[in-house]
Amino acid sequence: MVNREVLINFINKYNLDSGSSKGETAVILKVENEMLATMVKTEDKSLMAQVVASKTGIPDGKYAVYNTSTLLSLIKLMQTEFELTPIGTAEKPMSWRLKDDNYDAEFRLASPDIISSASVNLKLPEMQLNLEINSVFIDKYIKSLAALPSTLISFINKKGMVFLTVNHSDSNSHKIQIPLNVEAPEELITPIVFDANKFKDVLTVNKDASSGKLALSTSGLMSLEFKTESIVSKYYL
Repeated sequence: MVNREVLINFINKYNLDSGSSKGETAVILKVENEMLATMVKTEDKSLMAQVVASKTGIPDGKYAVYNTSTLLSLIKLMQTEFELTPIGTAEKPMSWRLKDDNYDAEFRLASPDIISSASVNLKLPEMQLNLEINSVFIDKYIKSLAALPSTLISFINKKGMVFLTVNHSDSNSHKIQIPLNVEAPEELITPIVFDANKFKDVLTVNKDASSGKLALSTSGLMSLEFKTESIVSKYYL
């Protein structure tokens, strides 16, 4: 049996391309010993996500999901626990059968050839800044972006401490600065700039995390890791 909420949560944590021309993220899902995993890149290649869920109840296999929004809609029809059965062969599954006491639905899988996979050979630079992320920080950031809609954020060194600037700009502009209460590394000399809304998307789908970590390289890479009871999600911006 598959837990509906775990599967919905898993999908939400990787489905970060809703604003792209596709409108959703197409992925390859791999299951081994009920461990469900995927790695994806957004269409503009500025964000990569790696999400793993344990004890999902999904049979082992490699499944190509193109219409993520359709899959979500069918899963949301199901009861809290439902059956998920692959149709086809182990080497070439054609669809998933989703069944509970009320519905018997079929979701057609895609050909893996039409879906590009994100590379797993990551070469991460040295990270100069590390900090914990919790629900308080996430709420503070989301409220700041709602108060001052922005396209860019930056991490800056202000008198030896690190601040997150909402609405980063090279010219005079409205801005909000959030103190992160960590000392600035010596390498943090100029602002490190990121997409404000992609950062928000990652934080929003991980508000349920029991723990979160952010690591930052002054070369311009951010990594984030979140954990719930059953899901580990990692992101690279």
